[in-house]
Amino acid sequence: MSVMDGRPESERIEIELTSNVDPIDGQRGRHSPERQPDDQIPDLAARQTGDVVIGEPVEPSHTSSNPSQRRLYTTATLVGVFALLLGWLIGRAGGTEGSVTPTETTAGVTIAVTTTLLPGEAIPGVETTTTIAASRPTTTVRAPTLAAVELDPRVAGVELTLVGVTGSRELVELDLASQTLLERPLPPFASIDTGTMVVGDDWIVFGGPAGESLVAYDDGTSETVNLGEPWQPLWQPGTGRFWRIVGYSQGGWAEPLAYEEIDLHGDTTGATIDIPPSGWAWSVDADGDLIVDVAGKYYSVGESSAELVAPGVLLGVSSVVAVARDCDARLRCGVWVTDRETGEARELEASWNPETSYEPTSNWGGARSPAVSPDGTMCAVIARSNGGAFTLGLIDLGTGEFVQLGEPVAAPTVIWSPDGRFAFFLGAQGLEAYDRSSRQAFPVLSESQQWIALGGRPSGS
Repeated sequence: MSVMDGRPESERIEIELTSNVDPIDGQRGRHSPERQPDDQIPDLAARQTGDVVIGEPVEPSHTSSNPSQRRLYTTATLVGVFALLLGWLIGRAGGTEGSVTPTETTAGVTIAVTTTLLPGEAIPGVETTTTIAASRPTTTVRAPTLAAVELDPRVAGVELTLVGVTGSRELVELDLASQTLLERPLPPFASIDTGTMVVGDDWIVFGGPAGESLVAYDDGTSETVNLGEPWQPLWQPGTGRFWRIVGYSQGGWAEPLAYEEIDLHGDTTGATIDIPPSGWAWSVDADGDLIVDVAGKYYSVGESSAELVAPGVLLGVSSVVAVARDCDARLRCGVWVTDRETGEARELEASWNPETSYEPTSNWGGARSPAVSPDGTMCAVIARSNGGAFTLGLIDLGTGEFVQLGEPVAAPTVIWSPDGRFAFFLGAQGLEAYDRSSRQAFPVLSESQQWIALGGRPSGS
């Protein structure tokens, strides 16, 4: 050992750690007295486990008779054991960057080994598992779009919003006052069967899955609700309430029927209406009572009242008049108009036509919107000829004249402007309007998709 500048020169030391298993006989405990010297054991270094090398490796020395060397080995052994213990403690505490403490098992003995990595070396014998969460499927719903549109000047500024559905299942709202068109996707599972769409101030009812109705709100949400028969929603106009039949499947036509009032969520309000056997509710009166067909006559039936509306086939009703088709004793059939305040009925002479009969638009899938104009002077009807062809048109309740609008290309629904001047409908030119002042029909939009359903709500709702 040489000394330079008062410091000992670094030495190369190899430390041998052995387990408590005899490498010769494989027995645990102390080595047997007959153990051979290390220099007589062939390839002993190849069978050592748990070797720890400090500094650079050197050839081992097997001379154990030198006392100073024995002291050096003893000191080095203690230093090695302390180093192993320190490494084990550091590993228990989380270790340091660049170190890993795996577990090795040899001949039934477990020895903790600390491996120090040099720069550029990889961690040997360590397997890692990375779990990546599976991505969830997402549904992207296109946001509504609002665009300015070009309207026919005659209807620009009318306080009315026309609601429709296009052939590509887009829900559209045309605000005539602001001359804008709002488009958004139709809610999933919404059915556009004729006559099922009801338009409220901030919601729309469609036919839904499993024989129920789908209520779509303007905020983009929707829910499936039992609002009664989805093909004939009995909506109380201007409200969020409906009438729903109770127990029809048990009683049928032979027993009295009961209807309960419900809200948009299908919750009952406590109000009920009973109708006699063989009766059926077809629509709702302006005051919220049921319009019921019993024995060939129509009645307005409330919780505790009943009023005859008109005999025959009811074509339209408002709070002012009731319009019906009826026949006399000689089977001459025409249109009668009844004043609901006085009960006086008068016939429209021009409506007597043996080649044509008039039917309500709701019978042909029209929406349950009022067929009678707001001023009570016109009524939307279906004119059916003996040959079977049918035409959407308007009957003038003063003269009995029939104004032909044409064969409808979709459900024969008519939406009236608030003043009754314009009748909006779906015709050969798409969304059309009939102007009672000029007696002309014209397309509302210069360019538009073909609509397959039509409804209306006040402008700005």
